[in-house]
Amino acid sequence: MVKNLDVKGVQRQGCGALRNLCVFTHANVIDRETRLRVEKAGAIEAVVAGMQRHLESESIQFEGCGAIGNLCANDDASSSREMVGNAGGVKAIVDGMWKH
Repeated sequence: MVKNLDVKGVQRQGCGALRNLCVFTHANVIDRETRLRVEKAGAIEAVVAGMQRHLESESIQFEGCGAIGNLCANDDASSSREMVGNAGGVKAIVDGMWKH
């Protein structure tokens, strides 16, 4: 996603893949190991960068918000929430909401 920041299709598919990877299981949690791998891979920063670059794309905003939401929904996801804030994710989400 980082190397192809200007390619909308890459950003949409990447955000969608991360959204699906972090989707809740039947127990309504994603496993901690998966979440930590996603964090360490720089996925949060990549999603936020894609959302910021393609503010006009409703599908990228949708998939990006879904990925961030799934990643931050667990009770033990305080590190993810902090990373989203540090990466400018809250502003990216709000900007996308205002645009669409």
